[in-house]
Amino acid sequence: MVTVRSMQIEDYDQVYALWMTIHGFSIRTIDDSREGVERFLKRNPGISVVAEMDGRVVGAILCGHDGRRGCLYHVCVHEDYRMHGIGRAMVVHCMNALQQEGINKVSLIAFTKNDIGNAFWKAINEVGELFDKGKYFLPQLIASAETMKLCIGILEPLLLQDQTSEKMPVVVIATVAGDIHDIGKNLVALMLKNYGFQVI
Repeated sequence: MVTVRSMQIEDYDQVYALWMTIHGFSIRTIDDSREGVERFLKRNPGISVVAEMDGRVVGAILCGHDGRRGCLYHVCVHEDYRMHGIGRAMVVHCMNALQQEGINKVSLIAFTKNDIGNAFWKAINEVGELFDKGKYFLPQLIASAETMKLCIGILEPLLLQDQTSEKMPVVVIATVAGDIHDIGKNLVALMLKNYGFQVI
């Protein structure tokens, strides 16, 4: 049975040990020290979470906000406990806590060593920047959208590893056929699927 609850500073040793098991995980000497995490938890009480299973911390998220936008840091689940919906349960817990604080916009901070994911987002940003500079036009955006569809087809199975068979709400998302906004629609759909929603 998984229990998701607010993180306390007393959880730090187990959370830190969990961080050390995650491949490619990077920590900051000051921000991720016991003192740094304690300061963060005091600044954002009750929003960060841990997941406990079999008497141990198997998942954790540092979550906070600046009054306008929330942010999720160090989202992780121990490798032995993945594919049980733990990641999704923790994210939902954080999102509900942020909503109670009146926060409706959220950012997710990814590891710099997440090569596949970061290369994908970097490419998306680069297309947007070239369009803003007048170096890319509609044909290039459409070609980029088609390329992104192929990338999403490869990334989606990797991003959906932490799901369970629990039924989630159905989300209907669409654009006009061939519309350039198809790029954004596909990205939103991918993220929703990642959290277990059924996307049509």
